[in-house]
Amino acid sequence: MRARARAAGPPRPGVTTDDLLLLLLSLGHAVQITGECRPRVWNRLLRISLDGLRADHCGPRPNQVPAGGGT
Repeated sequence: MRARARAAGPPRPGVTTDDLLLLLLSLGHAVQITGECRPRVWNRLLRISLDGLRADHCGPRPNQVPAGGGT
């Protein structure tokens, strides 16, 4: 997995460890809630998420969330 990540290049600027942890948790939850009724629907969410992490992603980056999560 590391080799594939390195081959893909660096992530989009501004992506934090907290971003990645939250993404992993949300993807895990998507797998759990769709696993039996629609076992492959989480794959779409995964592809969209990975595309958003690419350094060459052209869209604007959302504002940074303040430390502590902010409201």
